[in-house]
Amino acid sequence: MKEYGKKISRYLMKNKKGRFYCVAGVLYLLAILFVMNDAWLYQTPIVKVTKVVTIVEGKSKSTRGTEETKYKQSLYGKIINGEDKGKEVRIANEYTTTEMADQKYHKGDRVFYKGSSIIGVKRDTMLVVMLGFLALLLLGIAGRQGGLTIITAMMNILIFVIGFWTADDTSEILSVCSRLILFFAVVTLVGLNGIHRKTFRTIDNTMCPAYDHGDI
Repeated sequence: MKEYGKKISRYLMKNKKGRFYCVAGVLYLLAILFVMNDAWLYQTPIVKVTKVVTIVEGKSKSTRGTEETKYKQSLYGKIINGEDKGKEVRIANEYTTTEMADQKYHKGDRVFYKGSSIIGVKRDTMLVVMLGFLALLLLGIAGRQGGLTIITAMMNILIFVIGFWTADDTSEILSVCSRLILFFAVVTLVGLNGIHRKTFRTIDNTMCPAYDHGDI
């Protein structure tokens, strides 16, 4: 085992790319561990479901007129944040086979709890797992270009958030996005292609149709 450890250490010392991926992998795992234990950041109580009892309640008709089975769940769990941390709760839940207007819950789920009902599911762990995997995949396949793609995407998300935060009326998403087209185009093209004449020519060709149609 020590020999394998030494071989890995020698490889990482000689290979810069290997060191980079090793650090990226460690950061990825740390990010997952952080979001798995970040309940203290939330003000809304979070319940970790520890036991689920499901029974068949009967049959019902869906909106399409088809027959579907109706289930009733008793969820037992423990609040993992806030003033009531450690308190055990029981939550009633109902769902149908199609789960069109409701949802089935499982042991291990972490849900946002208010009053006596569930108001949402905590999904940040799965989101970080998927985004982190996608980032590592992009870096592995495209290298530097993949890194630039990730940075560009993050900057576009930041522009989108700032645009909505400063907008007077956020009811019309397309209207807000149309005003941000120029920023999206500049950040994406400059981020991926660099700053040179060809990039600005591409930006001009991209923006002209939007100006012609009155989107900006």
